[in-house]
Amino acid sequence: MPAQDSGVASATVNSGQQVGGSLGSAVFHTVAASAAAAHHGSPRAATLHGFTAAVRHPLGVLLLAAAATSTLTRRGTAAAA
Repeated sequence: MPAQDSGVASATVNSGQQVGGSLGSAVFHTVAASAAAAHHGSPRAATLHGFTAAVRHPLGVLLLAAAATSTLTRRGTAAAA
């Protein structure tokens, strides 16, 4: 990347991280609320069920991302300096 474009690249990465964090948080809160609303029982048990579901889903996404990363990355190649 040319040195004159490094600021734009940095801003793009930072913006992507902010948007990704916001969307991820919204999705996981929606999962928790939906799971809690679908649970039949005491409010405390429904809240616990919602939080449990909200932790399990991102864990599954994390494991899939780790598997994809380990499968798709090349080993033994040096990055060009």
